[in-house]
Amino acid sequence: MTCYLLQARKGGEDTGAAPAELVNNLRNILPGMNFETIGFAMLQSGVAAERQVSLRMESRVGTKLRLNFTPIAYDRETGSITARSVEVEMSSPHPSNPGSPRPQSMLSTDTIFRGRQYTVLGATGQDPLFVVVHIVPAQLD
Repeated sequence: MTCYLLQARKGGEDTGAAPAELVNNLRNILPGMNFETIGFAMLQSGVAAERQVSLRMESRVGTKLRLNFTPIAYDRETGSITARSVEVEMSSPHPSNPGSPRPQSMLSTDTIFRGRQYTVLGATGQDPLFVVVHIVPAQLD
């Protein structure tokens, strides 16, 4: 599982490590926007029903993101995971508050992470911040 944190802005150029396929598809939805990868995380995990999966990342500007979900089903044929209680929490540093910022919930939902596809969980803000998950099933011999 890989997770990308992308910042959309008008003008400029695409920067960072996000795959071209992902950026091009987002640009089809939001023409005129460019995408900067500000965070990335990767996790190899087994999938067991009702065992929570958690992933954290920190951007180079100090934004921290935490993704939690509980898998309830796995489709071996497609590599898709049905997930319950998907939650994304984010905290960003603020110049007026040098202490550790409290995490705020960005979203809470249930979803299906389709194998080998990019799932945009949500976006928020004036310069939208996108949380994208990509699942690639491990090849078993």
